[in-house]
Amino acid sequence: MFATGSNEKAYGIMRMVVNAITQEIMPQIGLSLQSGEGVEYHEAFHYVSLLLLNEAQRRAVYQEYVNTHSEARDYTEQQVEEALAEAFSS
Repeated sequence: MFATGSNEKAYGIMRMVVNAITQEIMPQIGLSLQSGEGVEYHEAFHYVSLLLLNEAQRRAVYQEYVNTHSEARDYTEQQVEEALAEAFSS
């Protein structure tokens, strides 16, 4: 289990580290041994959304989710990202 910056418990985390020698960005996905089924898909969604999509593509995906989920109209971008990751892991 991981502690997040907001002191919440997390069973998976997607993070980026930079190689100090080559300056290469090295994304990593960490999974807790306590994680349940689907956490790897949740974190893989973050990888794709945050690292492979450009800003315009990501905003289009977020907007589509908000347009089709009325409860998400007041969500922050981070809340939409998490909702999409959860939906992808199901």
